[in-house]
Amino acid sequence: MPDPPNDTVQALGEESGQPEQPQDLKDTNLVISEVLQLATNNSVSDQLDDTLPASGEECSHPEHTQDPRDIHFSGGQQVVITSIHATDLILGLQCIPAGFYVVVKADGAEYQTSNNSVHVDQAVVEWHECILLPCNPSSKVGVSVYASFELGPMVCHGELLRTFEMSIGELLDRSERSHPIMFQPKQEDVISACTSLFMMVEQQLSDRNDGGVLCPLTTLTSRNMDGLALRMDAGHRLLARYRRMQNSTDLEQSTSHFERASDLCPVDHSYRPAALFNLATAKFISCQANGRHLNLSMPISLFQDALDLRPTGHPD
Repeated sequence: MPDPPNDTVQALGEESGQPEQPQDLKDTNLVISEVLQLATNNSVSDQLDDTLPASGEECSHPEHTQDPRDIHFSGGQQVVITSIHATDLILGLQCIPAGFYVVVKADGAEYQTSNNSVHVDQAVVEWHECILLPCNPSSKVGVSVYASFELGPMVCHGELLRTFEMSIGELLDRSERSHPIMFQPKQEDVISACTSLFMMVEQQLSDRNDGGVLCPLTTLTSRNMDGLALRMDAGHRLLARYRRMQNSTDLEQSTSHFERASDLCPVDHSYRPAALFNLATAKFISCQANGRHLNLSMPISLFQDALDLRPTGHPD
């Protein structure tokens, strides 16, 4: 709010070196009018600056996009993600994952794409599953890209590569103009996996065939399964940080989490092969880090046990 007119006029007079007050009432009103106009212009300018879209911590999109309030949907239409394209998913990773997948969260629902395996020299990974979004252009959509460590049923999320949140209106605008979301390297990284992500988003008639549309995830798990997933995720997160920072404490804690995860999987447990493989990987890296190459019998034995538990033809 601007200062009272009399005080503002006096301050302006002092700065300009003109202490005398206007003698005529018309002159006084003119000065007050000019000051109020100046204050109004500054206030409008500040409001416009505050409405500029802020960049997320990881994504960089400096170009102006259409205001979601300017987007209107006609009756009988729905908003659908028809494809997702991610670039350079393997870039900067210390190990090659089994696959990659995307999680989309919107309006309290969570959707997960297929877990796609990739080649080492594959620059772009694509998903062509349809995901229904709310019809409110101001609604927010959360998107996360993961590297997975199993192609079969996954007990944990894997390694989080990128995550961001954006309005449906902005996603539609970017899709129409073919503008991908660009990512900067993560903190302490020279290069980071997933340099850009493009989502094809369309408005379609709601009476179109919904075949191929992803259903929301349902997570009905036991307490043991929740604990197993937490252990697995913690182990992978610490192991990924060890590969970046080379902090031996991270490696020790990662191994500890994988050991406890394997304890939660009895011999006939469907996730025991994955638990043994993760533990074997951590112990193998520990042998390399500590120069104990003669102690490789333990990780090799764990790798063999995990392999023996896999049925013939299993993708992992």
